[in-house]
Amino acid sequence: MNVNLLHQKKKPVSIAKLKSNTNSALNSIHIKSGESLKTHINQVDAFIIITSGRAIYEDERGERIVLTTGGYLQIPSNLKHAITATEELQLLLIVG
Repeated sequence: MNVNLLHQKKKPVSIAKLKSNTNSALNSIHIKSGESLKTHINQVDAFIIITSGRAIYEDERGERIVLTTGGYLQIPSNLKHAITATEELQLLLIVG
């Protein structure tokens, strides 16, 4: 199986649930270049892994991090943040 085949490439942002239960979830997310996951807050800790592409992570603390293929980041719960793809982006999101 290949996570890239799960996404509708026509959509600016495509999210595919790979696994979830009451306490956690694993999602594959595809974001077209120039598009973003708009500013939002997760109720639980999150961990992202960039599997391909390049993105900019920004949060309410003023942190701005460039993420590239192989990069990862832990995002604390209740922190307002956004992710913008500067190249076509594929990432894994683990929550819980």
